[in-house]
Amino acid sequence: MKENTVLIVVLSLLFLAIIIGNILRYSKREFFKTHKKKFEITFIYIPIALSFLLLTYHSSDSFWDFVYVNMIFTIIIGLIFIIDKRMPKDNKIKLILHFSMYILIFLVVREANRHLILPMAHNCIIVIFILNLRQGFNKNDNSQISILFANLLGVIAIIIMFYCFNEPFDGISKQECIVKNYLLEKKGYNENDIMELRRLTSSTGKEKRVFVSIGQQDRKAYIYHYKNGSIIGIEELKN
Repeated sequence: MKENTVLIVVLSLLFLAIIIGNILRYSKREFFKTHKKKFEITFIYIPIALSFLLLTYHSSDSFWDFVYVNMIFTIIIGLIFIIDKRMPKDNKIKLILHFSMYILIFLVVREANRHLILPMAHNCIIVIFILNLRQGFNKNDNSQISILFANLLGVIAIIIMFYCFNEPFDGISKQECIVKNYLLEKKGYNENDIMELRRLTSSTGKEKRVFVSIGQQDRKAYIYHYKNGSIIGIEELKN
């Protein structure tokens, strides 16, 4: 399935989920109130799940990567759900959850991207921040300021993690990791020798290209061709 087709299908499913969600939220009809749970499962949760499955399937080049990425997200979502339902409704615990959620999502997305040829951007952090701010502003008690402060600390922690892990906002893909490991382990380069390493978005299909710049003084540039977990070709760029 072509990338544009996948995007159209995913956006259509998400649009359906948003429309139904707003209908269920604002409609005063008894029919929607009576069957609210069924509508949520059928027209919100299932379309969102299908969208994610379709995106991860299109973004992975092996069945096991697809399974692994969906498995870790399923575990994390399940843990968040259990914690939210089972933990005592204590403000201190809520603040810890608000703060730790940012770090957890960052690490999960970072790990998932190592198994995707089309990595996820860290946009979900912005979504979480907006939702948490909305929840904080909707509070009418003294916990409002505490929730907002916890989210601010979470954002600061994320900024520090981006810097410490040298993580770009649009994520690091599987092919970039494989090319980097190849340079360090097979070619004998060290981290300081690699001046630039980035995936080329112009790549199409399952074959991807990675631009590499090596050396500080006598710099050389290469295009590494990647497909199905392996480097299938190296092209040296001439000045």
